Parts: sequence; C-alpha cells; structure tokens
Amino acid sequence: LPRLASSTRATSTKERLENAKNKLEEKRKDFIKKFSGQMTTRLEAAAKRLESLISRLESRIAKIKSENKNISTTEAEKYLAEAKTALDTAKTKIANIPKSIDTVINSEDAKKAFEETRGIVKETQEGLKSSFQAINKAIRSLKGAGQGRTASTTTATSTNN
Repeated sequence: LPRLASSTRATSTKERLENAKNKLEEKRKDFIKKFSGQMTTRLEAAAKRLESLISRLESRIAKIKSENKNISTTEAEKYLAEAKTALDTAKTKIANIPKSIDTVINSEDAKKAFEETRGIVKETQEGLKSSFQAINKAIRSLKGAGQGRTASTTTATSTNN
C-alpha cells in the first residue's frame, strides 16, 4: 500500500508540473502575440508619418520648381528617392512580421524563433530611421530654396582660438 501511494503522488506531481509548463507556454505565446501586435502598430504608425512627410516634401519640391525654374532640386529629389526606397523596404518587413510571429508560435524552439522576429523588428526600425534621415537631408538641401536662393547644403565651420 505505501508503494501505491508514492507512485500516485509521483504521477500527480508530474501532471502538475506538466500543467504548469503548459500554462507557462500559453502565457509566453500570449506575450509574443501582444508584443508583435504592439510593435506592428507602432511601426505602421511611423511608416504613415514618414509617408506624410514624403508627400509634403514632394509637393514642396513641385511648388519650388513651378515658382522658379532656376532653382535646382536634384539633390533633394535624390534624397527623397532614398527615403522612399528605405520606407518601401521597411513596409515590406512590417508586412512580414505577422508571418514571423505565426512561425514563432508554432515553433518547437520558441525562444530562437522569437529572437529572429526581434531581428526583423530591429531591421524594420533601422529602415524607418534611414528613411527619416534621408527626408531630413532632403529638407536641409531645400532650406532657403523657397525664397529664391539656390537649394544647396551648407557646411558648418568652427572657430578655434
């Protein structure tokens, strides 16, 4: 009789341990879904803001060109093309995040798969940053162009005593 009690205790302990593992795995999957949803929302919002900036910059360039044909906007247009390319790449990666999350959730090694998803998110963030930097360069190249001056970049000089 004592052996029967110890074996049932061991079985129930294993069952409880297995149940706890399953609950932990479910919580982990829920966390991953929540994380991916929040990150996708944030990245999509950032992409929309950058699209808005790009369209405003395009209209500004068109206005400058129509007001004065002598003003060169080629540098700004080059930076704008870079921004569009970087933004398109980032938007493609944003669209791939949900697929990556599905892979994570169905994966045996969820930790490794989640790290891969984090990598995709990081790459997307870098793409959005590079798009933003290109937009800033385009804006700097246009500064003053609307007042009839040529659109060019300025270099800062320092004075050393």
